[in-house]
Amino acid sequence: MEVEEPIGASQRLPTTVSRRRPPQMWKEASLEETQRSLIAMKAIEERRALVRVNEAADRCFGECIDDFGLTRQLRAGEEECVRKCTLKFVEMSALVGQVFGEQSGL
Repeated sequence: MEVEEPIGASQRLPTTVSRRRPPQMWKEASLEETQRSLIAMKAIEERRALVRVNEAADRCFGECIDDFGLTRQLRAGEEECVRKCTLKFVEMSALVGQVFGEQSGL
């Protein structure tokens, strides 16, 4: 009676690297890829930060500004409301980031 081996048992991961490029070029390519990845990650974080600022502005404007009035200045109550709203938004964002970092093991 023939025993079947588990799927993938006879398959091995490659133990050699393709030699199309000299080893030093692999290292350089790896550095270039790392730099591209870091630049892309920075761009994503900048976009996320901009989205958060826009969310805070929209939310605080909606909650604090009752009408546009005839002046370009915020009324005293509106200014205080915007200040508190913005502070809450920043504190909440920091707290969420901290909790996320703790759960991620960072």
